[in-house]
Amino acid sequence: MPHPKSINPLVDELVQSLSAEGRETFEERAGVMEFDGGENRELAEALALLDLLKRHPAALLDVDVFSITRDQVTQFLVCHRGRMTAERLRSVGYEVVKEVELSTVLQGHFNGLAMLSHPWAHKA
Repeated sequence: MPHPKSINPLVDELVQSLSAEGRETFEERAGVMEFDGGENRELAEALALLDLLKRHPAALLDVDVFSITRDQVTQFLVCHRGRMTAERLRSVGYEVVKEVELSTVLQGHFNGLAMLSHPWAHKA
């Protein structure tokens, strides 16, 4: 479902690229700032977007990261947003531990550096 158009075109463009969960968080935060905080709608939306990006810096990356386990081996699947779902991963035998943020995975599991390789690539 498309997000209602924001007052500021730049804010609107960025909000449209968020996940559904990100848009919901943005709307909730903007509403709180406007109605409880007394800010005008345009400023409330801009501040809500900044707040969301402060808490979730990768929100605009358009990627999903899943922590998955099969045969007691945990791996991380990085894909274009919406390309894979937890349900689909479960249907092919993976336990989906959780969706995680890319920066958290890089820092917490790879000391800030990881090399991606195609899972079906074979050496000749």
